Amino acid sequence: MEQFTKDKKRTAVVLLSLAASLSVYLCIVTMLDSQAARTIVSNYMDTDMVIQNDTACKEKSEDRRDVLDESLMKSIKENAGVSEVHSMIFAEITVPWEPDFAEMWMKEFYAK
Repeated sequence: MEQFTKDKKRTAVVLLSLAASLSVYLCIVTMLDSQAARTIVSNYMDTDMVIQNDTACKEKSEDRRDVLDESLMKSIKENAGVSEVHSMIFAEITVPWEPDFAEMWMKEFYAK
């Protein structure tokens, strides 16, 4: 702590540098995440609100819950302020990790 408060100018420069680098890092991560394959479709749709089931992304299948069932979707569609509802359906797949197959699959997946 003594070294930290010894030279106040150096401490201020170091703290400002850390804050600037953290800000740049967060900006880059946010930009990269917004261009991911999972979010690119909803980014280009004219959406006001996205309801996402976060439990669907759980690693263990027993932790997943179907919270967006038909009754909830029906009540959302019947709301007077809602003009369109787009539901996304997903399935779990297993991709064999072989160099040639994985490269081909990734190219085709991101080409979509």
